[in-house]
Amino acid sequence: MNMQDTLKQYLELFEKARVKVSDDSIAMGLVEQVGKDLRVQAMRGDSAEEQSSGETQLATDKQIGFLKRLGVSVNSSDRLTKIQASKLIDEAQEKITAQ
Repeated sequence: MNMQDTLKQYLELFEKARVKVSDDSIAMGLVEQVGKDLRVQAMRGDSAEEQSSGETQLATDKQIGFLKRLGVSVNSSDRLTKIQASKLIDEAQEKITAQ
């Protein structure tokens, strides 16, 4: 999916949320949470087996790369799990959006 399609989906979701809750800031918060949930889901994989093994599996190269792009310093000696990396990604994104 390209960026234009993604943007269109987020705008449609925002409009639907705004109609339901009648508050722009709450609607935006819902859209942000949906975006986080989708990113976490994509990083963890779709299967329940992949999700449950995230506690022991090492973070993927994609997660490590994303953390670095978000400005989080990650050393190869850290040996982050998928779940730990996912939490760090969420925290870094929250800090960015709070600015």
